[in-house]
Amino acid sequence: MFSMSARDLTGAVAQNWWLFVLRGILAIVFGITAWAWPGLTLATLIWLAGFWLVFDGVFAISATVVNRAEIESIWPHILVGIAAIFAGIFIMAWPGFTAVWLIVTIGIFAIWAGVVEIVEAIRLRKVIDNEWTMGLLGLVNIVFGFIMIAFPGTGALSLIWLIGIYAILIGVTEILFGFKVRTLK
Repeated sequence: MFSMSARDLTGAVAQNWWLFVLRGILAIVFGITAWAWPGLTLATLIWLAGFWLVFDGVFAISATVVNRAEIESIWPHILVGIAAIFAGIFIMAWPGFTAVWLIVTIGIFAIWAGVVEIVEAIRLRKVIDNEWTMGLLGLVNIVFGFIMIAFPGTGALSLIWLIGIYAILIGVTEILFGFKVRTLK
């Protein structure tokens, strides 16, 4: 599926370690904001989630384009990015749409992203120690995605708290992974 060797992939990831840390910091800030102001209206939460999905999709596509010469099949990563961008734009265009669709959209995105991240962690297992941090990122995404889809009737306050917890967990995991791969330079 990928033509880039695991060692080359590791070098590319290590070279851009700071992007994982930045992404993690932004996710934590988003999560803390969701917890600090739980009285936000659902429409505002939907807008924030939509913006975050667009940013995350642009990041996924940008990282793939930067490393496209080393990747045989860029489509799994591009599709994650495109799905996030479309989901984010859709959510922002119709903020009054039901929270159930928001939950399902975020859940599907989280599951897809988690699968891609676990596949990448498996590819890196022979090259770096503690690749589990990236695998954990994927697992957190998948578990969160299934929870979001299984319980779509969650109230607005619970939705804010779930998304806040998710963002903080993803942020911490991204930062751990970023600093771990930084040592591979």
